[in-house]
Amino acid sequence: MYQREDMSECKECGLGYEPNFLQTDCDQCSGGQYKDSTMVKCKPCPPGQYSQNGAGMCSKCPTNSVVNDDQTACVSCSGINPNWSNILTETQFPIPPGTEVSVFCRPGHTLSGDTAVTCLQDTEFHFTTPPLCTFDTCSSLPKIPNLQTEAHFPISHGDVLKVFCEDGYDLRGDELITCSKDTDFIFFTQPTCKQKVCESLPPDIENLKTETVFPVSHGTVVTVGCKGSMELRGDSVITCDDGTAFIFVEKPKCNNPDTCTELPPDLHVWTDHAFPVKKNTEVHVNCKTGYTHKSGYLVLTCLQDAVFTAPHLPLCQIDTCSSLPTPLYSMRTKQDFPVNYGEVVRLYCIPGYEMEGDNSITCKQGETFFNMDSPSCILDTCTGLPAVADIQTTAQFPVVVGTEVEITCPPGHVMSGSTVITCIRNLDYHIKKIPTCTIDVCKGPLLENHIKMTASYPMVYGSKVTVECQEGYNLQGSSVITCEKGIIYSYTWRPRCVSSEL
Repeated sequence: MYQREDMSECKECGLGYEPNFLQTDCDQCSGGQYKDSTMVKCKPCPPGQYSQNGAGMCSKCPTNSVVNDDQTACVSCSGINPNWSNILTETQFPIPPGTEVSVFCRPGHTLSGDTAVTCLQDTEFHFTTPPLCTFDTCSSLPKIPNLQTEAHFPISHGDVLKVFCEDGYDLRGDELITCSKDTDFIFFTQPTCKQKVCESLPPDIENLKTETVFPVSHGTVVTVGCKGSMELRGDSVITCDDGTAFIFVEKPKCNNPDTCTELPPDLHVWTDHAFPVKKNTEVHVNCKTGYTHKSGYLVLTCLQDAVFTAPHLPLCQIDTCSSLPTPLYSMRTKQDFPVNYGEVVRLYCIPGYEMEGDNSITCKQGETFFNMDSPSCILDTCTGLPAVADIQTTAQFPVVVGTEVEITCPPGHVMSGSTVITCIRNLDYHIKKIPTCTIDVCKGPLLENHIKMTASYPMVYGSKVTVECQEGYNLQGSSVITCEKGIIYSYTWRPRCVSSEL
């Protein structure tokens, strides 16, 4: 108990308070102490419990925390140190101090330092070597023989590489692989390189022979000849590529010296005569389509395969196109003339026109082209306004490119930005400043003596308001008016208030 200063009476101190040294007032129990209704003085909290200043009792901490040293609060660890980048844990926070926490890195990172740390408080932990996560990289391709890439190392975890095999090898498995770490990569099917081999001579070359024993590896040079009395034309040495494919400059061919099996390809002629033909047989020929006969005989005599003779060999000159058809009006090309028969010419339209149909034509002769009816240039127009909210116009569509179109906003709106736009192509316009339409509002009541208007301002365009007169006045005119803008309203008869005494 304590005695008041006027010595009038003694009083008891309440919960969490004790008499001071002079017993003239009550002092609050300090943190870590308590005092209930049965006690005179404050006492320390039992071990494992805490109290704050002025507490009437002590409390236990939740299971995920412990009492601090002065028993004034509960402390816990709230999470991993935020300065530890890319470090994760499966521990559920908060946890009491002293708890050991296992840590690991995000995928694509490698942990160095302690893999377990001990909670101190908040986000502070004890460790011997601080945990550190470093980003994984790949230093080179996986150890797969003959595998190559154009990528430059090192590369980061998750980067995707395109791989291929050295010349002479075929890639089996995935062409794209993903970096994991060091020389480890992720793939569905491991890429491997299988050496190419040739298993036999090309089957499409009849009567070809060789002394080489098959199979042979890619790049092997094979000497060939012809069976029996057949004569070899073309390369006598061919190089293995893969399977039955070989590399050569002029394809080898075995011919019967007493027959001709085809016309000379460099004469650009054709015939309906059946082949092969015997030596000394005359063959009537014509120039191929796209070629014009200029000189020489169109009768050839077989000497040996693909070799024919005549007093004057025929000269078949390829047809050309000297220019585009005229008039072609709005079409142009970047092609250099003349162009040969069969060559494709790409067309484009001059500004203000749009291509319709295929933009290519094929040379026939002179100014004549195949599929001339396919492309056409149509005058480019704008068929409507651009997609800008609320704008409108009195222009009649379509309008041609270059036309200036005046635009406005609907009634009850205010325009900002360009009021004139220029057609570039359909629904595409040149606009200096994007136009916007903002709805008008009324900011105040109608300015008329003695009128009352019950409304909230600002009021949007079109809103209707009932008008009344102040006491002692009678309304003449419209009792309902419509917001236009500012303090302007529309009505049938202008409302006015007339004194009821008149």
